[in-house]
Amino acid sequence: MIPLLLALVFLSCETSSHLPQEKRPGGSGSKAPVTTESSDESGINTDDWTAAKSLVDLVGKWESSGDSIYEYPFKVDGKKYMRIAWSECDDTPIWKAYALKKGCDMQTLWQIRFSCISDIYGQNLPIADANGTQYGIKLSQRDGRIYSRREMLVSERLLLVNLGFFLISPDKDLFVEKGTLRLASDNFDDLSSGGNIYRRKNGGE
Repeated sequence: MIPLLLALVFLSCETSSHLPQEKRPGGSGSKAPVTTESSDESGINTDDWTAAKSLVDLVGKWESSGDSIYEYPFKVDGKKYMRIAWSECDDTPIWKAYALKKGCDMQTLWQIRFSCISDIYGQNLPIADANGTQYGIKLSQRDGRIYSRREMLVSERLLLVNLGFFLISPDKDLFVEKGTLRLASDNFDDLSSGGNIYRRKNGGE
C-alpha cells in the first residue's frame, strides 16, 4: 500500500516536461518544481553558497514563491523521506467535463472520486519503485472547486547521494537547486534543476 499519494497525473497548469514522469526509452530528465523565482531573477548572489553537507542541512519545510515545497523529514510508516510538492493546480474543468460525460453532479463525483481518478487522469497510479520513491497526486476541494498537487517522496538513502543538488546559503535559510537529483530508478526520470530558490519556513522535525 502506498500511503498519502493518490494518483499521478500530468495537468494543464504545467507542461509535462516540468514534472517527474515515468521513464521511457530515450526520455530526457524532468525538472524539479518550476516557479517564477530563480537565482537570476531574484538578484540573489549565490556565488558563496555551498552544497548541503548532511541531511541536517535539509531539515525543515522549504517553500518557493510559486508555492512549490521541499519538506524533510516527512515521516510515513516509520520511515523518513523528503517530500517534493509541486504548486497546486485548479482541475475543476476536467472534473466538470467528466461529470457531464457520466451524467452526474460534482458533489456525487467528489464522493466517489477514488474510484474514478484513473479514468479522469488516464493512468492507474500512484507509482513506486524499488528504491521506495513514491509519486502521485493529492486532491482537495474548496469553494466548489477541485485542486490537485503532485507530490513525490524520496528516501533518505537517495538524499544522501544527492546532497549536491541543494546549494545552501551561508545562513542556511535558503537553498537553490543545482544540477540533477538522481533517482536511480527504472520508473522515473531524474529531476533536473529549475534554478528555483526556496526559503526555510521551519527548522525542526
